[in-house]
Amino acid sequence: MSTDRDARITMVVVALLFGILSCSFALKISIEEWPTFDQVIKGKALLPFQHRVLAPWMIEGIHRAIGGQESLPLSAAIFYALTLTVLFYCYYWFLRRYFDHLFSLLAAVLLLLSILIGWLVFVNINDLPLHGARYPFDVTGVLFFVLLAHAAVKDRLGLWYFLLAIATLNRETIVVLVPFLGLLLWTRRGFKRAVPPVLISLLIFGAVKGLLIYLYPGRPVDWKLFQNFYSFGELYGSETLLSLVFLYGGLWLFAPLGFRALPRDIRLMFVSLPFALVGLFLFGVVHETRIYDEYAVFVIPAGLLGINRLVRNGS
Repeated sequence: MSTDRDARITMVVVALLFGILSCSFALKISIEEWPTFDQVIKGKALLPFQHRVLAPWMIEGIHRAIGGQESLPLSAAIFYALTLTVLFYCYYWFLRRYFDHLFSLLAAVLLLLSILIGWLVFVNINDLPLHGARYPFDVTGVLFFVLLAHAAVKDRLGLWYFLLAIATLNRETIVVLVPFLGLLLWTRRGFKRAVPPVLISLLIFGAVKGLLIYLYPGRPVDWKLFQNFYSFGELYGSETLLSLVFLYGGLWLFAPLGFRALPRDIRLMFVSLPFALVGLFLFGVVHETRIYDEYAVFVIPAGLLGINRLVRNGS
């Protein structure tokens, strides 16, 4: 067999292994204990949860196919396992465009570990139940982030538009990738030719959000701004600070050192961070590590390159 074929077979096996192992985490999640799940299905959740319908719809579809109320946690486990498996495989092949097999494999492993172990660290530090820090749309959001980044760097705008529409049904935070698309196309085509795809992307995002508002009118917003001001005041000197320090296993601390060594395409993805942080501050709980999962896609390679730089300078 060729080396490429060997690598593909190896990655399929490893991806399936991670998917199966993830069941041991996902089976501990009781979707029934997360009232928002049932509220989303019934159209009664607060915003933005009510508009994050894709993952709950898919879990509910698996649940109905299996049958029986007791199958709901199993349906969630199947969904998580499949999502993590596809995420691992897609992220590996996205990185292979820029890095060798070993680096891409290591980064893909660390991506999943940062999601799974980071989740467990957070709930243990804060004494939360497992379902309290992981929602169905979290891992799916990372997968769409990778797929959209791949479509953008491959210059497949039709695929980008389609994925953006589907991803908006999963979580609205995916819109932070639109500035990345604009900056990427600007560097490749010039400013004037970059503007129309950005405007079309925003129109698609707005149309999907408009559809969701039409389907679920009058839902109140779970506004977190003042809670986050309070959280910042309580954060420093508390155990919850550890959740942020060990975000991505602490790799983000080394990302500035590796930033310049990143391929240009991945380096441009950092433009999404300012937009993301504003949105997370308004609608998120800043010390919940799950809300930063998508940005591991470009922070982890930067962190690995930063560590490599330190090792080379120290030798």
